[in-house]
Parts: sequence; C-alpha cells; structure tokens
Amino acid sequence: MALKSKLVKTYLLVIISLFSLTNVYSKDAISEKIEFGRNLMTLHKFEDAVKVFDTVLTKDQTNPDALFNKGLCLFRLDSFKLALSVLNKLIKVVPEVSDAYNLRGLVYLNLQDTSLADKDFSKAIDIDPKFSEAMLNKAKILLDKGKDKEGYALLLKANKNDTTNAELYFQKARAEHALGKYEDAIKDFNNAIDYNYFNPDIIYRRANSYYKAKKYENAIKDYTQVISWEPLNVLAYNNRAFAYDAIGDSLYARQDKQVVRDINLSTTLDPSKAKMETFYPEDSSFSILLPEDFKMHQHSYKDSIVVDFYPDSLLTYDNRLGIKVKIIPYFSKIIGSNEPADIIEKWRNIQDSIAGNIKYYRYQPAERVNKTYHSYPSILDKILVQKDIKSIASINWNYAIAYSEHLVEIHFVIPLALYNYYNKIFQNTISSFQLIKIPEKIKDKK
Repeated sequence: MALKSKLVKTYLLVIISLFSLTNVYSKDAISEKIEFGRNLMTLHKFEDAVKVFDTVLTKDQTNPDALFNKGLCLFRLDSFKLALSVLNKLIKVVPEVSDAYNLRGLVYLNLQDTSLADKDFSKAIDIDPKFSEAMLNKAKILLDKGKDKEGYALLLKANKNDTTNAELYFQKARAEHALGKYEDAIKDFNNAIDYNYFNPDIIYRRANSYYKAKKYENAIKDYTQVISWEPLNVLAYNNRAFAYDAIGDSLYARQDKQVVRDINLSTTLDPSKAKMETFYPEDSSFSILLPEDFKMHQHSYKDSIVVDFYPDSLLTYDNRLGIKVKIIPYFSKIIGSNEPADIIEKWRNIQDSIAGNIKYYRYQPAERVNKTYHSYPSILDKILVQKDIKSIASINWNYAIAYSEHLVEIHFVIPLALYNYYNKIFQNTISSFQLIKIPEKIKDKK
C-alpha cells in the first residue's frame, strides 16, 4: 500500500499481522472481525476498516491487533494525531513490539517531529536488531541531516538482513554518492532498478554518479531519459550541458544552456506586459499583431507568398521561436472545389497524412480546435514536436483558414520552456490576423 503523505512516502512500513496474541483474547468473533478489517485494508477501505476495529475495541479496549491496525488505518488516512493517540495506547499495552515503534516513528515524521521519530526507530531496532525497515527509516533521517557515514553504516547492516529491498538499495546508493563512492552508487542504483524502483529521480541520481565517475556518455543517456519524461527539468538540462562539455560537444552544450536560460526566463515573463506591434508584409496583404522585437522576412513563390517572423535575438539551434504565414491564393483550383469546407477538409487530411509519416523522435498531437474566422472555417492543431532524442521539444501550432477560395496557413514554433508565456501572446496573434487582400503578384500569375 503506497503511503499518501508526501513527507513520508519513502519511509517503509511492513504491514503484517503484528501479534499472535489472539489466544489471550480468544473469541472467534473478535478474530473474524480482525481478519475482516485487514481485508478491508487490503482494498484500501481504511475508513470502513477503522469502524470494524472499533467494534472490537468496544469489547476489548486493549486488543493489540485492533489497536495497531486502527493506528495504521488512521496513518493511511493522514489522521496523524488520532493515529498517535491510538499507538500511544498500544505501546502501553505491549511495550516491546518493534513494529509499533516503527509505525509511531512514521507518524512522528508526518507531525514534523524528527527527533521523536528517530527515537522510535532506534527503539524498534533495540527490540529487533534485525529489523531492516526500521534501520532504513532511521538511516534516511541521518542522510537528511548530512550524517552520511552514520547513515551508510546503518544501511550496510540493514542490507545484510534484507537483500531484496529496492528502497534500501536506493538509499544506500544515495549515501555512497555523498561519500564519493560513485562506482558503488551506480551499482546500487542499478540494484534498486532491478527490484522495480524506477522513476525519474533515480535515473537523475544515477546520471550524477555517472558524471562524477567520468562516464559522461552514460550520464548523458540518463539525463536525456529524465528530460524525455520531464521536458522542463532544469537540473537535468544543466547537468547534461556539463556532460556535453566534458566530451567536447559544444553545440549540444550550448543548446542545453539556452534551455536553462529559457526556463529561468519564463518564470519572470508576464504576457500582459509584452509590447506588441502590428506588422504588414511588403504588399500589405495582411496584418498581424506580434511582439515589437520581431523581425520579418518575405518570400514570393509562383503559387504562394510566405512571410517569416522571428525575434531579433533568434538563435540558430532547432525549434527556436518563429512564425510562418503562408497564403495560397485560389487553393480551390488545386483541389477542384471552391467550397471553404472542402478546402479546410483537404488541409486537415494533409496534416493527418504528415503526422502519420513524420519521422521525428516525438510528434504528439495534443489538441485540435475547430474555429471560425469571419464566418470562414478554420482549424488549429497543437502538437508536441521533438526532431530527435537530442533536440529540444517545442509546441507547434498549425492554423489554417479556408478564406473563400484561398488557403491561409499560420505556423507557430514555440520552445516548450517558453510556452506558458507565448501561448497567451500567440492566442492574441491569431485573433488579430486580418487578411486584407490577395497578393497582386500571385493574382497576375493565375
């Protein structure tokens, strides 16, 4: 059963039939109710289980099984003060049961009393010198206090009694890294993973140990895995940049450092304070509202006009911020229909075809919004894009307007780190777009 409390979720608790004392209180009805209550706990029906244990306690106020399991249920329900009261009573009844002290130690941790928690874990160990879970819980307190040597010694002792505990291997690796035993830390992180302790945190920590052990390629691989799960993990980007520098890959190192700057910058930006300006292409065929520091570059082709917009500070690595407006006059002639609905449907089919054949590392459509533009149909697709495993993820918007017989496309590329800021700005950009006229040069060529 996973602990609900964030504070204590990594502290271990053995849920067992604590006592073999039912003979002392030998009523079959009580034994059956205890068993029924435990079954409810297995189903995570803790509130119902408390009621069952209370029926036992009304008949036998000091029944150890009922007291312990009620305390455990209250702990699971985050009712820590109530759990403490029950466990205090339990310990008065049976003062030499290690599991009771271990559980009360966990309760004290949730009540922010590390000192009393430490004492209870120590008491549990005194009663049962092979109680590896209590050793682990006490060791984690020591590690959190920076007492790495003491914590590590306790973990070594616990490991002799329990060789299959994933959490124990994880904490042992944590201590080994702190003590500069990087190769040992890598081995124990791997041991923890082998026993299904697998999450972004352990991969990130293993990456740090790989880096310290000068195994930079392995570190990069682990940092990259963390980033694939948590695309805005600033520490993973920061440390991967150091690893890239260590192997002489300055391009990707600069890329990661820029992402770190972007993530930090995003916490300071306020879209409501952005200074905006209305831009017009050379032929004034449309207008669009964008941040004033954007630059514009226009291209004319046989069948279309394309205008690119990008910030003046644009860098060259993949998936930086940019906007492309493309106008295809008389797109109706290409598809053989002048109905706006047919034009937008053709564009939708093209986009779906591209998505099915694209070879990017990540191309995940996130949202499709059907809109109208001055009564003309339009579609906005939002897609998470990453070209390859080393590239930076971006959110791409593909917006299309079937304007009478013509097709207008507006493509946005937004670095994921800056998405929260530019999301609001570019919503206004879409609303501001005005198609003023069909470009004359294109008309002449039709």
